[in-house]
Amino acid sequence: MIKLTAKEVRELYKVAWTGDSTNAEIAEKYNVTKNVVSSIKNGFTWGSVTLHIRGTVPSVAQTPFKEKMKTIFKTPDADITIDNRFWDLSEEFGSDIAYLFKQKIYDMRGTLRRKLTITEVEEIYDQFRKQKTEDKL
Repeated sequence: MIKLTAKEVRELYKVAWTGDSTNAEIAEKYNVTKNVVSSIKNGFTWGSVTLHIRGTVPSVAQTPFKEKMKTIFKTPDADITIDNRFWDLSEEFGSDIAYLFKQKIYDMRGTLRRKLTITEVEEIYDQFRKQKTEDKL
């Protein structure tokens, strides 16, 4: 581990409160432990540099709701895609079919032992929808 400078502590504090990185990622970046990051973030150490008041959320962490939503939807998430496709199938074919789709997704996750990508979810959705449309005819 290395000693931190006041400038590094202020940077670490800001990154910790903006929510862009986990404590573990921050700790790795600054070559410190997660406990050090947590102590700085919550004002137990370096409080004279960060000016953090314990028990409060600093203004650096308070971003407008619209900005938070931009961050959330900036990079699409496979889980959101799964939910959207679930509701699409539910509206088109009914909830039983939608739950079968979701079960197929979870079975695939278990087989692959990882989260699916958005492309994989869309492929399964397209195959599932095509099959159910053919069955409907």
